Amino acid sequence: TQFYYEHNLSPNMVVSVGQLDLTAYFDTNRFANNERIYFLANEFANNPAIEFGGTDNFYSPGIRFTYKHAERMNITLGVAEGNGDYVDSFDKPFSMAEIDFRLSPADRKGNYRIYYWDRRGRDSLINSANPNDANLLKAENKGAGLSIDQTITDTVGIWLRAGVQRKKVAQFDRHMSGGVNIKGEIFGRENDTIGLGYGITLMGKDYKDYKKGVSTGFHSGAEHYLELYYNMSVAEATEREGFHISPDIQYVMNPGGDANAAKLFIYGIRLQTFF
Repeated sequence: TQFYYEHNLSPNMVVSVGQLDLTAYFDTNRFANNERIYFLANEFANNPAIEFGGTDNFYSPGIRFTYKHAERMNITLGVAEGNGDYVDSFDKPFSMAEIDFRLSPADRKGNYRIYYWDRRGRDSLINSANPNDANLLKAENKGAGLSIDQTITDTVGIWLRAGVQRKKVAQFDRHMSGGVNIKGEIFGRENDTIGLGYGITLMGKDYKDYKKGVSTGFHSGAEHYLELYYNMSVAEATEREGFHISPDIQYVMNPGGDANAAKLFIYGIRLQTFF
């Protein structure tokens, strides 16, 4: 999935080139960016209001530069192939720029990221605002967003994501999510973690019009998504070592933005071993 060369151009600048995971460099989050440890729902792992390039799992040939300015700020730039298939490379590129600020209000560590991205075309209309409009294959999509994580106490942290993209191209043009991360130390389980997240995703006007045209009686509604998990360490396991068991429950209102769709309960369990 990944195969790249990384080099320090200077003490403050690093470059990576090859088969990259785009989400490893952009839109990251301390409490909601790793399905092995934190939330399982896709929209809590990465912002759905970003039309990332690459494969369905965000892998793609590309290059990224990160410049570290002092101790409180990073600037990252990246360009990747739009579909990740190594055919007509960079004919439909995805590019992104992000600024990360590391702040410590009240002596509590936090990361504040803002970004802008651009994508020039796509190979499929499945996720476009109008799957019958061939012009959208070459249409430009772009957007902006933010990702924040902030520790509040030694055992509690909060996070927030938000993003917008072009409603003329994307089906869902606005998204916001946030949640809380609680360490089990407060009840005598220092290596356990509880996470609660909520997200809202809004359908763009052009996609609403398309859905109304092909589905009689369609009514749009904001999709509301809730997830609660409990990551329990076994024996002496730490956060990224040993064996973990995580019961998980998710609840969705208006799935896919359809106000007529039935509400969903999703139950699951995650087993994770770190070697």
